[in-house]
Amino acid sequence: MAKLISTDLSQPVLNFERGHDPVSFTLTVYNDSYKDAPGQFASFQLNLLAAGGTQNLSSNWYRLVPAVSYKIPPGDSTQFQIEILDVPPVTERFTGTMNLTVRVYSPELRDEVRRDVRLVVKGEGLSPPEVSLPQQHFQAVPRATVEIVASLHNPNRKAVDCAIQLKGPDDSWFPEGTHRSALLDPGQEQTVKFVCKIPEPGQAPNQVYPLTFEILRPVEQLASQQATLTVTPAGAVEFACDPLEYWLPEKPNRWLNPRQQIATFDLTFDNNSNLSLTSAAEVKLLSKLGLLARLRRLRPSEETTTEDMSLPAGATLTPAQVSLAAGKTERMALTLERQLPWLGWPRLERIAVKRVLTGSEHVATLTESVDAATTEPATDTQIIELGRLPVVPVWLQTLLGAVLLSVLGFWVWKLTHQGHTAPVNSVQFSGRGNEVISASDDQTVRRWRVQGNRLAAAGVVTTSDKAVRVVKYRPVNNDEIVAGFENGTLSIDNLLSQRSGVFDFASDDRVFDLALSRDARSLFSAHGSGLVLQWLADPSRRLNRQTEPLRKIETDFAVSAIALLGEADTQLAIAGRYNQLVVVNLATEEANPFPYDPGGQTDYILSLATAEAQPARLATADSQGNLAIWDVEQCLQSLISCEPIDQWLGHGGAAVRSVALSQDGCYLASGGDNAQVRLWPLTTAGSRQPQTIEGEILRHGSGSINAVDIIQHQNRLQVVSGGDDTRVRLDTVRQVSSNNRPPGQCPSPGGNP
Repeated sequence: MAKLISTDLSQPVLNFERGHDPVSFTLTVYNDSYKDAPGQFASFQLNLLAAGGTQNLSSNWYRLVPAVSYKIPPGDSTQFQIEILDVPPVTERFTGTMNLTVRVYSPELRDEVRRDVRLVVKGEGLSPPEVSLPQQHFQAVPRATVEIVASLHNPNRKAVDCAIQLKGPDDSWFPEGTHRSALLDPGQEQTVKFVCKIPEPGQAPNQVYPLTFEILRPVEQLASQQATLTVTPAGAVEFACDPLEYWLPEKPNRWLNPRQQIATFDLTFDNNSNLSLTSAAEVKLLSKLGLLARLRRLRPSEETTTEDMSLPAGATLTPAQVSLAAGKTERMALTLERQLPWLGWPRLERIAVKRVLTGSEHVATLTESVDAATTEPATDTQIIELGRLPVVPVWLQTLLGAVLLSVLGFWVWKLTHQGHTAPVNSVQFSGRGNEVISASDDQTVRRWRVQGNRLAAAGVVTTSDKAVRVVKYRPVNNDEIVAGFENGTLSIDNLLSQRSGVFDFASDDRVFDLALSRDARSLFSAHGSGLVLQWLADPSRRLNRQTEPLRKIETDFAVSAIALLGEADTQLAIAGRYNQLVVVNLATEEANPFPYDPGGQTDYILSLATAEAQPARLATADSQGNLAIWDVEQCLQSLISCEPIDQWLGHGGAAVRSVALSQDGCYLASGGDNAQVRLWPLTTAGSRQPQTIEGEILRHGSGSINAVDIIQHQNRLQVVSGGDDTRVRLDTVRQVSSNNRPPGQCPSPGGNP
C-alpha cells in the first residue's frame, strides 16, 4: 500500500542552551492520497516525543503552530512551526545529545509518519546549591548587632562556585554587605554569615522584616528558605514644655494692658523610639497662689492642690492630639486665656501638663530614657507656672488720691510737652545704645535716653523752620548729629558744644536719606531730584558752611534711600523711584544696576540697610510691601545670576517704609504702613529662620511706622520706632547670648528670641 503522507524537515540538528532563546524548525507535510486514486481532503496533527519518554509526557517544553492543520486537498501541503522552549523533562539537569521524534498523523487518511531530530543540550548540568537555615527567626533591639547564618550544600558531583544574596531590610543595615561567595566541593556543606547592625530607634520601626535568600550563581534561582527579623520596641518619647514660666501681660511695662490676655506654651513631643504613636496631653490645675506668689516659691508641701482635675477653664490644646511617626518631632500649643485683675497682688497658677501616649500595645515597654547611660529618666509631666499682674500697679494702688492726681498731671504734662507733635520720620540708636535721636515733621530733632525698657526725653537738639526728613549720628564718637531737611539743607550739630555746620547746595531739593562712612570723614545725601551728593564731614577740615559738594552722582530717578557697602565703604547703593537699585563703585564711579523687579512711577524702594559685621549684605524694602536680602559681592561678580538670598511680602502687602539690620546681620527689623513693627530672625546665610518665617510682631501702633533701628546687647535686642502717631517707642526682646557664638554665626532656630 502506498504511503499517503510525506514530510520535509528544515533542520535535523538543533542546539539548545538553558536560559537562552528558544530554537525552532519547520516541518512541511504533503497530502499524497492522490497516489491512491481518487484521493481525499485530509487534516494533520503533530506531536514531539523525547527519547526515553512516553506519549503522555507533558508538552509544555515545546510550542506548535498551528496546533492542527486545516483539511487540504490531495497533492497539496501544509507547514508546521515547532519551537523548543525547554529541555524535555526526561532526566533532571540533562546535558548532551537527545533524540526527538516528530510524529505526524491524519485522522482522515488513517496514516502516520515519524521523523527524527537531534537536540544538542549545552551546559554543565549542575543543580543549584541547597540553602538551609539553622535559625529562622531573629529578634533584636535598635543599635544591636545580629549574626544571620545560612548553610550551603553542593548536591552535585562537581565543585560549584556559588554566590548567595540576602534580601531584607535596607542594605545599610549590613555593614559587611549582603553578598557572599563560596567554592563548594562535591557534597560539601559550608556556612556563610551576614552581620546585621540595627540602626537608631527612629530608623528601625518596630515590625517583622522578612529575610529572603537568593542563589545568584551558578544559576539564578530563588532560595527555598525564608527567615524573619523582628525589631523590638525601644527608645523613648521626650516631652518638653516651653516656657515653664509665663507672666501676663507679656510686656508689663506698658501703661495700659487689655484685661483679656492669652499665654501660649509650646509642647514638644520628640519621638526617639521606633514606634508610631498618637500623643495627647492632659492639663491639670495643681494650685493657685496669691499674695506671696512673686516674692517666693512655695514648697510642694505648702501648696493647695485643687480637687478639680478637669481641663482648666480657658485652656485650649491645638491640635487635640498629634501623630508621632518613629524618629519624628511634633508640636502642640497650649493656650490659656485669662483676665488680669484690676487691683490686688500678682496671682500665680501651677499647672501640670502630662504626656499621654496611645496607638501601640508596646507603649509600656518603652525605656525611660533614650540613652542607657542617662541617670535622670525622661519625665512625662511638666509643671508650668502662669502669673498674672494687676492692670493697676501695686505701688500705684497705695498712693493717696492727691498724690495720684499730681503724678498723673505730671505725666500728662511730660507726654504733651516733651515728645514730637507731628509724624516721626527718622530714628537711630547711638553706638553704645544708651541714646536715641529722632527727627519729625514738627521741625525738631529730639534726643532720648534709654532707661531699661523705655525711653526718657532728653530735650531738643535742633529746631528749624522746615520738616526734618532724616537724622544720623556721626560714627566713631557719636558726638555730632547730621540732619536732612525738607528744603534740601543739611546741618551738623555738636552734642558737646554749640558748634554747628551747614551744607547747602540745591534749594527745595528734599533730603530723603543720609549715609556716613565708617571713618566719619565722608557724608552722602540723597535728594528727590535724583542727585546723590558727597560732602566733607571731617570736623578738622570742613567749613562751617559748605555750598559745593565733593562729588555729584546723578541718577534718572528720585532717590529715596542710600547705603554704603564694603568694609572700606567702597560701594554706594542707591535706590528710589520705579524700584530702581544701582550700586556705584566710588573709586571708578561705575554704576551697576541690580535686577530688582521694575515698578511704575508710584513705586519706590523706600529703605536700605547694611550690617556692620556683614558689609556686603544689603536689605531692601519697597512700597509694595516686599523685603529682600542681597549678597552684593555675589551680585557684582555676575549680575546675570543675581538673585536675592531671600525675598518675601512682609507686612501683608502694605508699604514697608524702613528696615534695619543688627550689627551681626542676624536680625532684621521693619516698619510699614500697616502700623506694625516686625522682627525677622535670619540664618547665617541671610535667609529667614524656618521656624519664624512669618517674623514676630513687636508692636502694632495706630499709624504708619516710618522709621526703625535695631541694636544688640549681650542678651537682648532693642528696636526703636517712630511713625505717624508722633511717638518714639522702644521694644526689647530677649535673645540667646552671643558670647559663645562663633563670629558671623547666627543663632539656630532654637536660639531665636
